[in-house]
Amino acid sequence: MISAEVRKGIRRAKHDGFHSFAGFIILFEMLFLPVGFGIIYKSWWVFGGGFLVSYLLFQIPITAKLIFLFISGWLAYFAGLSVYKSNGLGAGVVLGFLVFVIVYKTHRGASQYLDDIAV
Repeated sequence: MISAEVRKGIRRAKHDGFHSFAGFIILFEMLFLPVGFGIIYKSWWVFGGGFLVSYLLFQIPITAKLIFLFISGWLAYFAGLSVYKSNGLGAGVVLGFLVFVIVYKTHRGASQYLDDIAV
């Protein structure tokens, strides 16, 4: 537990450019669905309720991890599918796996960064 406190102190003293950018990715994901539903239903209430639910789901660690897994899998599927159509099954599977790992680790790093700089 003490090493986590030291890491948080160092992170607060020196902001990391990559992880702070990744924090904006999480904010974009929190806003993406509520904005979409608000536009579709033409309602500020739907947007506000969706944003509140999205915010609360990202505050619970297990649901945040599930959301990260879902988004990472979704992006990996579409990346692998697009490569599969042009270069074959092997390339699609390998690239899909690489996209999944990169996107998931980016999400986890951003989540840890946001936890570290939280007061």
